[in-house]
Amino acid sequence: MNAPLDVVIVAYRSADYIRACLEPVAEAIEQFPGARILLVDNNSDDDITKAVAGLSDRLTLVLRDVNDGFAAGCHAGASASTANRLLFLNPDAVVAPDAIAALMRTADTHPEAGIVGGRALSPTGDSDHQSWMGRPTLWSAVCFATCASSVFPGSRVFDPESGHDWDGVALVVPIVSGGMMLVRREVWDELDGFDRTYFLYGEDVDFCLRARRAGWTPMVTREAVYTHDVGSSSAGSNRLTLVMRGRATTYLRNYPRPVGILAGWLLVAGTGLRSVGAGFRPLGGRRAHAPAHWQDTWHRRREWRKGW
Repeated sequence: MNAPLDVVIVAYRSADYIRACLEPVAEAIEQFPGARILLVDNNSDDDITKAVAGLSDRLTLVLRDVNDGFAAGCHAGASASTANRLLFLNPDAVVAPDAIAALMRTADTHPEAGIVGGRALSPTGDSDHQSWMGRPTLWSAVCFATCASSVFPGSRVFDPESGHDWDGVALVVPIVSGGMMLVRREVWDELDGFDRTYFLYGEDVDFCLRARRAGWTPMVTREAVYTHDVGSSSAGSNRLTLVMRGRATTYLRNYPRPVGILAGWLLVAGTGLRSVGAGFRPLGGRRAHAPAHWQDTWHRRREWRKGW
């Protein structure tokens, strides 16, 4: 009999903080017979074996000799599992005690979802509106290009890709954040998992877009709470450039080629405007990245404009 779930965590140079992620997971899965933690290490050089020694007899360490990206690492974890569901969790995420059980309850109650996420909190305890995201469209690319999404953050009209808090328990959403994503095995196999074209950032968006086209209805639940220090697992890795490259890839792989190309140029335009005005924060607007980050991403636009 297959286990009800396995937890797949892909790590890269995460030894310094990985136990903070693993310890609550190990405790939470005790109620699920046969459930395991599959910790996939993408060829780090930080002795992660020593860092997790003695943590749990349910922990399986999958050591890889290549770092070919987050999506590929998730496939390595999924290949080592025969569980009915796969919970993908970022190494910088910390689950609340009942979070995994809440995900499973929602998945059981709403089998049509196929993909279930939770409610993310920032390290300060504030709601993180990146628990889920709106569908990327040509209009959302226009909003980015004109900086409307920064001037009116959270607006349903001018910031359509931004998620928000919600009333009630469960909510059907366009995109579930890959920070914590429970996936029915049937969905994973049907879609061949995350697109390995992506190295980092954007594979969760692409996966949910494909799932929705296949007839699934991804959801999030307020009862599955986790803290996510977004970007800490990719600190020092040119995060903004990688994010933009992932966004460009999503447009090119999910929309007709002319739309994807145009959206790519709109991303370039928005990056150029932010590289000039990144030090300013319009009244009520979204907090800007450091000017140097936008400027560096602008100068490197030829690297990311065409995606991966």
